[in-house]
Amino acid sequence: MSKLSWYQNPFLCGLFVSLVNLILFISVIGLSLLSVLLSLGFVWMLFPILGVVINIWFWIQVGMTWGDQNEGRIVTALIGGAFYWVVFLFFIYRYVTLTPQFEGDDTFMTAIGLFMGILISFIAGVLCIWAILYCSRLINKDSNYA
Repeated sequence: MSKLSWYQNPFLCGLFVSLVNLILFISVIGLSLLSVLLSLGFVWMLFPILGVVINIWFWIQVGMTWGDQNEGRIVTALIGGAFYWVVFLFFIYRYVTLTPQFEGDDTFMTAIGLFMGILISFIAGVLCIWAILYCSRLINKDSNYA
């Protein structure tokens, strides 16, 4: 992929990373909901784990193809992780504006779910940027000793 002309543009590569993040995010949610609706037991837990592994692998691959071009790598990482930062801001907005839907409604479980969404999207955003910026350097440094 590193030989494709659009991939050499850090902005377009970052948009590609964001698009892959979006597709994987929707796929994991969809497959998890489908497995719950089909009563497949604990299968729904495998999809988020698989999604995390695929995402981290993808981010490392993107970081490795950029080689030593730090400026392009930074732009790609920031734009690529933007999807998770938008999700993070959405969850914060929902958390701050959380109100009961009817009289006597307890919003505690909703607040817990939103807090988990805030935490997970924050970690995903930081990990996306970190993997694209630094993992290739760590892998290349370790491969010299092998």
